[in-house]
Amino acid sequence: MVNIRGLFIFSILILFISCGQVKKETNFTFIQNQEGVELLEGEQKVFFYQKAQVPVWENPAISKDALFNHYIHPLYSLSGDTITEAQPKDDIWHLHHRGIFWAWHQIFMGDSSLGDGWIMKNIRYDITNIKTVVHSDMAILDLKVNWVSFKNNQDLVFIKEHSIIKVYHSDLNKRIIDFEITLNSVIPTISIAGSKGEKGYGGFSTRIKLPDNTIFRSETGEVSPQMNQTSAGAWIDISHKDSLSGENKGLIIMASNNILNTQLQWILRRKNSMQNAVFPGVERYSIKQEKPLILKYRLVIHEREKLSVDTINQWYKEYISSVM
Repeated sequence: MVNIRGLFIFSILILFISCGQVKKETNFTFIQNQEGVELLEGEQKVFFYQKAQVPVWENPAISKDALFNHYIHPLYSLSGDTITEAQPKDDIWHLHHRGIFWAWHQIFMGDSSLGDGWIMKNIRYDITNIKTVVHSDMAILDLKVNWVSFKNNQDLVFIKEHSIIKVYHSDLNKRIIDFEITLNSVIPTISIAGSKGEKGYGGFSTRIKLPDNTIFRSETGEVSPQMNQTSAGAWIDISHKDSLSGENKGLIIMASNNILNTQLQWILRRKNSMQNAVFPGVERYSIKQEKPLILKYRLVIHEREKLSVDTINQWYKEYISSVM
């Protein structure tokens, strides 16, 4: 005689186990302290957001009054390796580079310079609010930041930034992180621009480790980094084969539709520098009080598989669909 009750319980257990195999969710956890905010997925570190101000003393190009904060470092790979660099000790001229950051050399009120946000000359970031939220499928770091100029020994708040960083549950091959950066001008005639000269670098940037076998790819295939700006499409994959594991590892930077309606330019470097999705370039961009500037980017941390260009193009289409 069949034990109906036992069969029912056994069926429920099988269903429970099967569902667990189909969809396994890992909890996100935020840990805050005076230095900043760490995000973990399960027991694995995802990134650390640097809230506290950090001095850079060794770089002769930077004032000793300059303090650096409001950036992500370390950013970790899926296997727990540190991807980013900050204040790289083997690159004395770029100690102001700091993980994942967004900054501009030229910051003006009218025709008067307020300072330099790339090397933090006469500029300070005051973190006014940090909010963390965990959903079933993502973790959100919500930041409010005042940009302050102290050029004339008087604090002037001229930009109120609201940035949202979303981290989605990872799978075996990738982790997706979205950035939405909103810059609100609180006084008239504020404008920003990249570095002077042909390079014009400025905006969303990543300072990451670059092994000797690093390759750069874009929508049309492999890209060769140049001294000045490079037209390489809407995304860049920076990847290499790990010398120990033999696995392919990389970081994809995706930029949403260009606000200037021109072809997106990149500053790419093989060694000792950052990778930059250029915005707006050399010419100043005016941030209107009635219309904030909104910039959107996606990072995809990937490993194990060697991704095809077609696969990344499809991922980019999905990203653009999600932010339109």
